[in-house]
Amino acid sequence: MPKLNMDKVKLFCLPFAGGSSYSYARFPMHLSGNITLTPCELPGRGARMQEPPLVSMEAIVEDAAGQIMPHLEQGEHYGFYGHSMGALTAWLVTEKLVKEGFHPPRHLYLSSRRAPVIPCKLENVHLLEKNRFLKRVIGFGGIPQEVLGETELIDLFLPILRADFQAIETHRYTRNGAQDIPVTVMIGTRDSVTREEAEAWQGLTAGNFCLLTFEGGHFFINDHVEDICRIISKGLA
Repeated sequence: MPKLNMDKVKLFCLPFAGGSSYSYARFPMHLSGNITLTPCELPGRGARMQEPPLVSMEAIVEDAAGQIMPHLEQGEHYGFYGHSMGALTAWLVTEKLVKEGFHPPRHLYLSSRRAPVIPCKLENVHLLEKNRFLKRVIGFGGIPQEVLGETELIDLFLPILRADFQAIETHRYTRNGAQDIPVTVMIGTRDSVTREEAEAWQGLTAGNFCLLTFEGGHFFINDHVEDICRIISKGLA
């Protein structure tokens, strides 16, 4: 086992549906100096735009874990932050890493996602025709207004969103026992995720559990970046 670096911590950020590494571009300026932000870039976006997007959580987890594992072999401390689909990805990647013998993350930060033991409420949204699909996605509030006004951008964006929604909707979680890892869950006051659904994460961890509520909807994180980064910095200290 490599010697752990007690001073530095890497924060791996997992994207929400349709998100990319750019989704967390504002985080570094608000995180404490010992934390290095390391976003995971999934196929179909950013520098991997030319790769076809993945349509299953199993494939997404395999891809994300493949990006993270080389860092862990150096014995570095780390944590995860994931929003919505990213929260589910962070949990599944954690289970995979622990199962394969890697040291666990110092802390998990999960926002706007019900615990995976609760069945997904979405059903075949990814199969809706373009206008109906776009309307459902807009309802979550995650698409910037400048994007909505650009038809070409929307046409580029929708296949990635459809793939992500397909992955979420078709995933069936198999519980692997509780993880002894501190977990902080965050939701918005007008979030589609209820308090009860968020509290269900507590049953998946033997570590400390905290549920925090912020003013806002499903994408409350856009208005509370500084507060979220302060919470993460304190927990990873």
